Amino acid sequence: MYQYSSLDGVESILRSRTLWLSDLAASNDPRELELGYEQVVEALKSVRHTEYAGERGLFLSLLAGRLAGFRSNINVFTACFTPLRDSLPMWREYGAGGSGCAIGFRPAAIADMPGRLQRVSYLEGNAQHEVRSTVLAIANTFAGSGGYHDNIFWIEATAYAAARITQTKHASWAYEKELRLCYSQPKKAPGASDQEIASWAYPDGMEGYWQKPMIRERGCEEISYVPFHFGKRRNGVHSHQRAVSEIILGPASKASIADITKMISELGYVDVKVSRSDCLVR
Repeated sequence: MYQYSSLDGVESILRSRTLWLSDLAASNDPRELELGYEQVVEALKSVRHTEYAGERGLFLSLLAGRLAGFRSNINVFTACFTPLRDSLPMWREYGAGGSGCAIGFRPAAIADMPGRLQRVSYLEGNAQHEVRSTVLAIANTFAGSGGYHDNIFWIEATAYAAARITQTKHASWAYEKELRLCYSQPKKAPGASDQEIASWAYPDGMEGYWQKPMIRERGCEEISYVPFHFGKRRNGVHSHQRAVSEIILGPASKASIADITKMISELGYVDVKVSRSDCLVR
């Protein structure tokens, strides 16, 4: 799983041992979330009026209302990856024009982070059929189970549908072959009288709660993000030593393999291959 960034960005990631999950609504694709929401709601209506017509489909109408609340009241933060090891379009788009680096993370280093790891689904020819199949599977799982008054029931059903929303992207971005780690939390902090529900739980059982997003600048914009440590979680902490398998210097990078090798060694990373891109640019 590779993430492309500038040289400074890569160094910051390695030193802090954290990844910044940024507000998905502020990504470089203005259709993020909106496109997925439209597709899922359309599929909900279709299944509601065919396979689940009548009273048995009431659940789907209620779920559509829940998703409207998700759209309005929940922030989705994401860290993006690709299986593309050395891709010229990715260097140009995300690797500082080729002067940056790509970090290859071991999957286990990401799997123990909070959130849901997803493969992005690009809206191409049969996309609506795929979205509809997801909604039908949700209906088959939850409709008629009698949990309409159970808060956990609605959290689980909404989470399934929301996952389809967050993994949907326009076909024009298909060249990225994106994998993304998505973490969601309410836009507003819980009030003093609210019952606080854990936002995530680590494999060792430790729970985490709402956190105030931090702010970074992108040109004239302010982008909110939440930082999380990466690495296999052991004894209550994330172990970073084997989190990174490879670092690739971009085709226009001025950094040397020797300098990067020395830095990662000093930072405690082990078994990391450092190489230079095979792409050539003028």
